Amino acid sequence: MAFTVQTTRRTPWVLGPSQVVDAMEVGVTTSGHNIYFEVLVPYNQWKLFGAAPNVGGAAALIDLWLDDGLVVGASFVQDVDLSGLLVDYMEFVVEVPGNPGTQSGPLTNTALVPMLMLTSGSAGPAEALIAAAKALLAANV
Repeated sequence: MAFTVQTTRRTPWVLGPSQVVDAMEVGVTTSGHNIYFEVLVPYNQWKLFGAAPNVGGAAALIDLWLDDGLVVGASFVQDVDLSGLLVDYMEFVVEVPGNPGTQSGPLTNTALVPMLMLTSGSAGPAEALIAAAKALLAANV
């Protein structure tokens, strides 16, 4: 398993003004780098399958990207969207080497990736956000 469950809490998951889902908030750490994050899982789905279908792929991706050097850091963050709803993200730190001619150190930037993007089973959109953050740095070296 690519993660360890740290916390669980049954909570309402507000999707919109008239849409609320009974959910389990699952807090986990990745096995390889001990990165903490939270995922909301519909309660009925959690009772049947646990956290693995929603968490396992995201945990594995986070550890893989850190191992491969695509990112150099990751943190779980929450923010409020335009409608006032809380949204979960992973904030990834990317780095490019500095310019030896100017003796500048490595440059860093962050990529904010929605947790729903990481738990959807498709890494492509998340990797595109990370690559865009890295490209901005590379253009300034």
